[in-house]
Amino acid sequence: MDIHEHPGIFSKVLNWLYSDVKSSLAPGTVVRPHAAELREGEAELKALAVSFAKVPVGLHWVAHRADGSYMDPGTGKNAGSFDDMQRNMRAESHLFMGYADTGISIVVRRGESISRP
Repeated sequence: MDIHEHPGIFSKVLNWLYSDVKSSLAPGTVVRPHAAELREGEAELKALAVSFAKVPVGLHWVAHRADGSYMDPGTGKNAGSFDDMQRNMRAESHLFMGYADTGISIVVRRGESISRP
């Protein structure tokens, strides 16, 4: 499992709001500044900011696959791209809703166990 945090305003705000999260990571966990391109057998769990009328109002996690597709548990639908996923969400909720990438993600690999400290 790899944790990625791309520097930016969203990650800075989230670090401030959830200042205790990094200290609760398993010993030896490395937070990398950029996610590499996904390989076969990997998936990226992406933290997205949910916005209403372009104002962030919450967080949402989605799965991003190596083939570029997404799965949004909020709608229960698969999408071929980020834009398709966003269109699905707007069709299920409100036209003024949107997603923005926070730059924070977790890459998991098939067969890899995830344990908590």
